[in-house]
Amino acid sequence: MKDLLVPFTLAFGTLLVLGAFWTIGQLPPTPASNASAVVCALDVKICPDGSYLGRVGASCQFASCPTPTEEEFGTVVGRVTMGPTCPVERVPRDPRCRPIGFHTKVAARHLGGTLEREAETDGEGRFSLLLPEGTYEFRPAEGNSYPICGTALGFVVSGGTTDVHIECDSGIR
Repeated sequence: MKDLLVPFTLAFGTLLVLGAFWTIGQLPPTPASNASAVVCALDVKICPDGSYLGRVGASCQFASCPTPTEEEFGTVVGRVTMGPTCPVERVPRDPRCRPIGFHTKVAARHLGGTLEREAETDGEGRFSLLLPEGTYEFRPAEGNSYPICGTALGFVVSGGTTDVHIECDSGIR
Protein backbone atom coordinates (compact mmCIF):
# COMPACT_ATOMS: atom_id res chain seq x y z
CA MET A 1 0.00 0.00 0.00
CA LYS A 2 2.89 2.31 0.77
CA ASP A 3 4.24 1.64 -2.69
CA LEU A 4 1.05 3.05 -4.26
CA LEU A 5 0.97 6.19 -2.09
CA VAL A 6 3.81 8.02 -3.87
CA PRO A 7 2.54 7.47 -7.46
CA PHE A 8 -1.03 8.25 -6.37
CA THR A 9 0.09 11.51 -4.71
CA LEU A 10 2.10 12.52 -7.80
CA ALA A 11 -0.85 11.78 -10.08
CA PHE A 12 -3.26 13.68 -7.85
CA GLY A 13 -0.88 16.69 -7.62
CA THR A 14 -0.40 16.71 -11.41
CA LEU A 15 -4.16 16.66 -11.97
CA LEU A 16 -4.59 19.47 -9.46
CA VAL A 17 -1.96 21.67 -11.21
CA LEU A 18 -3.42 20.92 -14.67
CA GLY A 19 -6.90 21.74 -13.38
CA ALA A 20 -5.68 25.07 -12.02
CA PHE A 21 -4.11 25.99 -15.38
CA TRP A 22 -7.28 24.94 -17.22
CA THR A 23 -9.42 27.09 -14.84
CA ILE A 24 -7.19 30.13 -15.38
CA GLY A 25 -7.49 29.62 -19.15
CA GLN A 26 -11.29 29.73 -18.84
CA LEU A 27 -11.31 33.20 -17.16
CA PRO A 28 -12.22 36.16 -19.36
CA PRO A 29 -9.15 38.05 -20.57
CA THR A 30 -8.12 40.97 -18.40
CA PRO A 31 -8.29 44.31 -20.16
CA ALA A 32 -4.92 45.64 -21.21
CA SER A 33 -3.58 48.57 -19.27
CA ASN A 34 -5.32 51.69 -20.54
CA ALA A 35 -2.21 53.69 -21.41
CA SER A 36 -4.29 56.31 -23.24
CA ALA A 37 -6.32 57.26 -20.16
CA VAL A 38 -6.11 60.98 -19.33
CA VAL A 39 -6.04 62.27 -15.78
CA CYS A 40 -6.83 65.99 -15.52
CA ALA A 41 -6.05 68.37 -12.67
CA LEU A 42 -8.93 68.80 -10.24
CA ASP A 43 -8.94 72.61 -10.32
CA VAL A 44 -12.04 74.53 -11.36
CA LYS A 45 -12.86 77.65 -13.32
CA ILE A 46 -15.33 80.12 -11.82
CA CYS A 47 -17.61 81.62 -14.45
CA PRO A 48 -19.04 85.16 -14.26
CA ASP A 49 -22.49 83.74 -13.48
CA GLY A 50 -21.07 81.98 -10.40
CA SER A 51 -21.06 78.47 -11.88
CA TYR A 52 -17.99 76.22 -11.75
CA LEU A 53 -16.42 74.22 -14.58
CA GLY A 54 -13.96 71.33 -14.36
CA ARG A 55 -11.45 70.21 -16.97
CA VAL A 56 -12.72 67.84 -19.67
CA GLY A 57 -11.55 65.93 -22.72
CA ALA A 58 -8.21 64.50 -23.74
CA SER A 59 -6.60 67.96 -23.65
CA CYS A 60 -7.95 68.75 -20.14
CA GLN A 61 -9.25 72.15 -21.26
CA PHE A 62 -11.99 74.02 -19.42
CA ALA A 63 -15.35 74.08 -21.14
CA SER A 64 -16.70 77.50 -22.11
CA CYS A 65 -18.67 79.43 -19.53
CA PRO A 66 -22.35 79.87 -20.34
CA THR A 67 -23.00 83.04 -22.32
CA PRO A 68 -25.58 85.24 -20.63
CA THR A 69 -28.68 86.12 -22.60
CA GLU A 70 -29.69 89.73 -23.09
CA GLU A 71 -32.17 89.42 -20.23
CA GLU A 72 -29.30 88.52 -17.88
CA PHE A 73 -27.51 91.88 -18.34
CA GLY A 74 -27.74 94.96 -16.18
CA THR A 75 -26.66 98.55 -16.75
CA VAL A 76 -23.93 100.34 -14.82
CA VAL A 77 -23.91 104.14 -14.89
CA GLY A 78 -21.13 105.94 -13.17
CA ARG A 79 -18.99 109.02 -12.79
CA VAL A 80 -15.30 109.51 -12.12
CA THR A 81 -14.45 112.78 -10.38
CA MET A 82 -11.14 114.39 -9.47
CA GLY A 83 -10.38 116.82 -6.68
CA PRO A 84 -9.30 118.96 -5.03
CA THR A 85 -9.16 121.48 -7.86
CA CYS A 86 -7.93 124.45 -5.81
CA PRO A 87 -4.62 124.61 -3.90
CA VAL A 88 -6.32 125.53 -0.63
CA GLU A 89 -9.75 124.30 0.33
CA ARG A 90 -11.83 126.62 2.43
CA VAL A 91 -14.82 126.13 4.70
CA PRO A 92 -17.43 126.71 3.48
CA ARG A 93 -16.31 125.15 0.24
CA ASP A 94 -15.83 127.47 -2.73
CA PRO A 95 -18.20 126.26 -5.51
CA ARG A 96 -15.45 126.92 -8.07
CA CYS A 97 -13.26 124.31 -6.30
CA ARG A 98 -15.70 121.41 -6.46
CA PRO A 99 -14.46 118.06 -7.87
CA ILE A 100 -14.58 117.89 -11.66
CA GLY A 101 -15.29 115.04 -14.07
CA PHE A 102 -12.19 113.05 -15.03
CA HIS A 103 -11.78 111.79 -18.61
CA THR A 104 -10.29 108.28 -18.41
CA LYS A 105 -11.00 104.62 -19.11
CA VAL A 106 -12.80 102.54 -16.50
CA ALA A 107 -12.21 98.77 -16.30
CA ALA A 108 -14.95 96.50 -14.95
CA ARG A 109 -13.42 93.34 -13.48
CA HIS A 110 -15.06 90.34 -11.86
CA LEU A 111 -14.03 89.98 -8.23
CA GLY A 112 -11.81 87.10 -9.39
CA GLY A 113 -9.83 89.61 -11.47
CA THR A 114 -11.06 88.75 -14.97
CA LEU A 115 -11.60 91.83 -17.14
CA GLU A 116 -15.18 91.92 -18.42
CA ARG A 117 -15.40 95.29 -20.20
CA GLU A 118 -13.91 98.77 -20.40
CA ALA A 119 -15.61 102.10 -21.00
CA GLU A 120 -14.28 105.57 -21.70
CA THR A 121 -15.70 108.45 -19.69
CA ASP A 122 -16.98 111.60 -21.35
CA GLY A 123 -15.83 115.14 -20.55
CA GLU A 124 -17.91 115.12 -17.36
CA GLY A 125 -16.44 111.82 -16.20
CA ARG A 126 -19.63 109.86 -16.92
CA PHE A 127 -19.67 106.31 -18.30
CA SER A 128 -22.12 103.51 -18.95
CA LEU A 129 -21.61 99.74 -19.29
CA LEU A 130 -23.85 96.79 -20.04
CA LEU A 131 -22.65 93.83 -17.92
CA PRO A 132 -23.80 90.31 -17.07
CA GLU A 133 -25.20 89.86 -13.57
CA GLY A 134 -22.46 89.64 -10.95
CA THR A 135 -20.18 91.55 -8.58
CA TYR A 136 -17.58 93.83 -10.15
CA GLU A 137 -14.70 96.09 -9.19
CA PHE A 138 -14.54 99.34 -11.18
CA ARG A 139 -11.09 100.88 -11.53
CA PRO A 140 -10.14 103.91 -13.63
CA ALA A 141 -6.81 104.17 -15.44
CA GLU A 142 -4.43 106.39 -13.49
CA GLY A 143 -1.60 108.70 -14.49
CA ASN A 144 2.09 108.06 -13.80
CA SER A 145 1.93 109.62 -10.33
CA TYR A 146 -1.37 111.58 -10.13
CA PRO A 147 -4.26 111.36 -10.08
CA ILE A 148 -4.54 108.49 -7.65
CA CYS A 149 -7.95 106.90 -8.03
CA GLY A 150 -9.91 104.66 -5.75
CA THR A 151 -12.01 101.72 -6.82
CA ALA A 152 -15.70 101.03 -6.44
CA LEU A 153 -17.57 97.77 -6.00
CA GLY A 154 -20.92 97.24 -7.63
CA PHE A 155 -23.40 94.40 -7.88
CA VAL A 156 -25.08 94.20 -11.27
CA VAL A 157 -28.60 92.78 -11.31
CA SER A 158 -30.28 91.51 -14.48
CA GLY A 159 -32.51 94.20 -15.91
CA GLY A 160 -31.44 96.69 -13.22
CA THR A 161 -29.27 99.80 -13.05
CA THR A 162 -26.27 100.13 -10.74
CA ASP A 163 -24.80 103.55 -9.85
CA VAL A 164 -21.04 103.81 -9.32
CA HIS A 165 -19.01 106.84 -8.20
CA ILE A 166 -15.20 106.80 -8.23
CA GLU A 167 -13.09 109.56 -6.70
CA CYS A 168 -9.56 110.46 -7.76
CA ASP A 169 -7.05 112.56 -5.82
CA SER A 170 -5.57 115.30 -8.05
CA GLY A 171 -2.57 115.78 -5.78
CA ILE A 172 -3.20 119.54 -5.49
CA ARG A 173 -2.52 120.72 -1.94
